[in-house]
Amino acid sequence: MRSRSLWCHALLSCLFSAGFAYPQVVVTVSPTTASVQPSATQPFTPSVTAPGSADKAVTWSVNGIAGGNATVGTITADGHYTAPSVVPNPSSVSVMATSHADPSKSAAATVTIAALTAAKVVKVEVQNASGPVTPEQERLPFSLGDTLIVAVDNAAPLKKATATNPLGLFLNGLFINGIDALAVPNDPNDFQFQLEYTAANRDAWSQLFGCKTRNLGADCKVVAAVGLKDGSAVAEGSTQPLDLMLLPGIWAKFILVIPFLLAVATVILGRRSSMLRDTGAPRTDKKLGTYSLARCQMALWFVTIVFAFLYIYAVTGVVTAITTGALILMGIAAATALGAAAIDQNNQTASSTSLVQLSAERLSLQNQTQALDQQIKAAPQGDPNLAALQAQQQTVAQRLKAVNDQLAQTGPPQVAASEGLIKDILTDINGICFHRLQIVAWTVVLWVLFMSSLFGKLTMMDFDTTQLVLMGISGGTYLGFKLNEKQS
Repeated sequence: MRSRSLWCHALLSCLFSAGFAYPQVVVTVSPTTASVQPSATQPFTPSVTAPGSADKAVTWSVNGIAGGNATVGTITADGHYTAPSVVPNPSSVSVMATSHADPSKSAAATVTIAALTAAKVVKVEVQNASGPVTPEQERLPFSLGDTLIVAVDNAAPLKKATATNPLGLFLNGLFINGIDALAVPNDPNDFQFQLEYTAANRDAWSQLFGCKTRNLGADCKVVAAVGLKDGSAVAEGSTQPLDLMLLPGIWAKFILVIPFLLAVATVILGRRSSMLRDTGAPRTDKKLGTYSLARCQMALWFVTIVFAFLYIYAVTGVVTAITTGALILMGIAAATALGAAAIDQNNQTASSTSLVQLSAERLSLQNQTQALDQQIKAAPQGDPNLAALQAQQQTVAQRLKAVNDQLAQTGPPQVAASEGLIKDILTDINGICFHRLQIVAWTVVLWVLFMSSLFGKLTMMDFDTTQLVLMGISGGTYLGFKLNEKQS
């Protein structure tokens, strides 16, 4: 037995001396080098060759620290390395995978943590239907419908866009929703944007156009940037200021001619005809009648809303809906004018009826006077009825004089003569009326608010319920007092 053991030992010694050995464990890591930015993640894949063993597990360390730490970075059990938030010194670290079956066997990869380089806008171009646009007075003009091309240096930080955090265009720090960043062929660092006005980006465009209209174009330069919607990565630094064109092209300016002509025609016809004046029979002296407060108010809102509608269309090229508040306000003005016209017509009818009655009474009194004159002339001296006839004659004469005086004061039912727009709409025969002043004041206030919204935000103001009720109360009060007022 001892001799057999010695024989085996001798055989093994011979084999080892002949160059044979036990199978070795081999560990590799892929990739062997990597460059990441602070806080970025880099996955590593280990490979373990261990003949005769099923244990292919490894343990990870960073610079000899199991699992790493906040200074050199951390690594998970499945090999996902996360760089530290601050670049370490030195900036390269060693990520090592060690075999669990044979801890003496390991492999390492070198990771370089590179400081994050911010994306930067290096060039901005504008193209329209005619081709590239050239700068004017150091600014590059652009308008809705144009294509904005932005060249970016180091666009890598912008490539992290998602469906909920898309890459898009910033103008003066405002993210323009609904405009996709399109790739430029053969240049991955350039992005192009088709400028459009939509419901999604209306508020942003309103602020940009509002700056233009409030300052009449002065000191309203626009700076373009490209970035993620949440602002976590934005390429800024453009040295080419842009100039947003308010009314680009002849067509936009031509559109505004329509409301301008409408306003001029309304003013001229209002002054030279009875279009904006109180209803009534034409004056015998050919003078024009008094201006109607209700009709002037209705004309003001009509011309204003037509202008606002066409102005927004001329600037944006988009047909926008008239706000519900503006429509209701037009309805209130129209109802007020209709009510005022009905009251005027009723007053004229009452005046005509009174005139007819007085004329009929005058004719009857004149006939009675003639009959009494004949009876008195035919009565003999000493007739006991003569005194009674003379007394009756005197009574009829007095009544006839009173009727003639009333007819002289009443005259035909013609409209009162105008004394000027302001005086006509604010006064009646007793002077300035508070109910008229009230409706004029609130009309002016709401008109100023409407125009401020139009030029400041490029939107028609949608009056709330309180404002509309206030205007309705003013109109109703005006009609209520108009029932009994007398126009001078």
